Amino acid sequence: MAVLATGAFDGQVHLWDARTGALLQTLDHTDLHGGQHQISAVAWSADGRLLATADSDALWYQGNNVIIWEPGTGRRRAVLPHRDDVGGLAFAAHNQLLISAGRHHGEILTWDLGRGTVRQRLARYGLYGMGSGVSPDGGRVVIESTDDEGQNQQRSVQVWDIARRAPLPLLVDNATPLFAPTIAFSPDGQWFAAPLDYDQVGVWRLADGRLGKTLEADAEEGWDLQLAFSPDSVQFATLPAGRLSSPWPLHGARIGALAASPDGRLLATAADDGTVGLWDAATGAPRGRVAHAARVDSLAFSPDSRILAAGGGEGDDPESTEVHLWEVATGTLLGTLPETAPWVGFTADSRTLVSVTRAGAVQWHTLPPA
Repeated sequence: MAVLATGAFDGQVHLWDARTGALLQTLDHTDLHGGQHQISAVAWSADGRLLATADSDALWYQGNNVIIWEPGTGRRRAVLPHRDDVGGLAFAAHNQLLISAGRHHGEILTWDLGRGTVRQRLARYGLYGMGSGVSPDGGRVVIESTDDEGQNQQRSVQVWDIARRAPLPLLVDNATPLFAPTIAFSPDGQWFAAPLDYDQVGVWRLADGRLGKTLEADAEEGWDLQLAFSPDSVQFATLPAGRLSSPWPLHGARIGALAASPDGRLLATAADDGTVGLWDAATGAPRGRVAHAARVDSLAFSPDSRILAAGGGEGDDPESTEVHLWEVATGTLLGTLPETAPWVGFTADSRTLVSVTRAGAVQWHTLPPA
């Protein structure tokens, strides 16, 4: 059975049947700190037998915990106190180790799960660490940090090799503060992307830190930067301040969402005027355009690449939100789900649409067979 884990601002983690939407279990952090922390990171072990969850005091960045759960029984295998605000979690060494990366102080820890103790403390950056990410295999950690909050702010991006307990040379070392740090890993775990500057994004090889490509990205002082790899790890797109980093003539309006089809053939983009465009991922040639009734907040292809879902609405009014479903091959509107949620995704069998409301409620919608 496929299980979806969601973390909430109230310090609870909910486990759902990804096929039916039934709530299976609730895992609670609130007894550790009186409900004052939110869930900041969630990670499954590769075999699905363990779940790691982290809580965060978003105001003071202290008194945080990482809990290792046995989801079947709800038993806490370990409670690991973490001084930093955890931004990345990953299991490694056949579930014997957990990697946790802090995003405020930039602290990287490896935990011995058998003993529940810290095995390695790899780094601790300045007070103003900004972002962190753990590679899919748990072998590398990327830290994006700054050493000062004032006029002389210096920003860096660095990769740490977990096995060697050593950093690779600095990949970025400049005085450009980015207020919305973004790190993206390719699905095959070979590459990662991070901003070089306001107007450039770098794509590096994770194994040795070699810069593979530099892309133009005119971000507005570091805000609204989104990075995405295609499922085959071949194509890469950036979405800074609503403009896709591509020479393709996509939209005349601001772009607010994008998605790559699982088969790697198409890219979908959505503009603030409600138009959704389909493009050939290899050439940028247009493959169709459809219309949504309101602003689009998210796009998602079904895993079989047959259906495209767009969720959005105007403001925070739940009655204005709706999800449109289109058949990708023909552009035919298959249906509209009114008063639903602006953020959408599919289950692995492509038969169920999952949406999340602005209030954090998860909804399931069974789709008609192909």
